[in-house]
Amino acid sequence: MAENYQNSKKKRGLPLALTIIAYALIILGLLIIAPVVCPPVFGYHTYTVASDESGEVGASGVLVYAKATDSYKSGNLIAVDNEDDDRDVDVCVVESSSDSTVTVSGGKTVDADLVLGKVRARTPFFGYLCQLCFSVVGIVITVALFVVGLILMMIANSKAKKENQKEFDYNN
Repeated sequence: MAENYQNSKKKRGLPLALTIIAYALIILGLLIIAPVVCPPVFGYHTYTVASDESGEVGASGVLVYAKATDSYKSGNLIAVDNEDDDRDVDVCVVESSSDSTVTVSGGKTVDADLVLGKVRARTPFFGYLCQLCFSVVGIVITVALFVVGLILMMIANSKAKKENQKEFDYNN
């Protein structure tokens, strides 16, 4: 009787391990896409810093969250489209602004149409992950994490059902 209990405990370990791994993969996939997908819901857009002319954001590759506004005050950090890449921006400090132009630190004048918004937050090191999420390889990796997680969950569920059925048949 005790030996049968030990065997059933060992057999339940594999479905449990598969379920834990599956949940870990799905959570990892969600953590990869959350910083990119959630901010637009609240009006923020994510950009990767190409250059930091302000000196306040950090090295290139930092992910910044910018929100478009109608006016910019002196001292605001702004994200300026650098026109090289859709996701890359230059971060500058506003010295003055008018309806059609914004003067940034160093006296450089930028067309107001190129200003994407005020920088509200930054997350170091996520910029590279963000770039990966928008690439074909990143999308494939993220989808693969979900698919593998779901497959592992189905396998774990199937094994657990078989073990429960065997135990039920044994007891009856």
